[in-house]
Amino acid sequence: MDLQDKETTCGEILPVVIIGNGPSGICLSYLLSGYTPYLSPEGWHPNPLLHSKLAEQPHLSLLEQDLEYLCEGLEGRSSNPVAVLFDSLLLPDSDFGLDHTSPLEWRYEPERAIPHLVLGKGPPGGAWHV
Repeated sequence: MDLQDKETTCGEILPVVIIGNGPSGICLSYLLSGYTPYLSPEGWHPNPLLHSKLAEQPHLSLLEQDLEYLCEGLEGRSSNPVAVLFDSLLLPDSDFGLDHTSPLEWRYEPERAIPHLVLGKGPPGGAWHV
């Protein structure tokens, strides 16, 4: 997002500054903008254990659930279990070349939005450009 798009005035103190405008920074900015992930009513995940865990509390957003519990047993390319969870939820089984639909539904909840700024050296996307 361009600085001119922000509704801030010079000298305003923002509670959050994200350093890095790569994939992680962009995703964090999306969450801080008030977009919240929920299990979609039609949502299905190919991992039966993860699907079962997600179905236990479908009325709660993922941000209100025990992420450590949801991460248990998942494997992926990252050493960060939450990153593996979100990769698995956004692009299920994509590491295996499969094309499953994400079981997530993103709801815009403006009351969750936190003013923030994303700083990066190059164009947004970082590693996505290579």
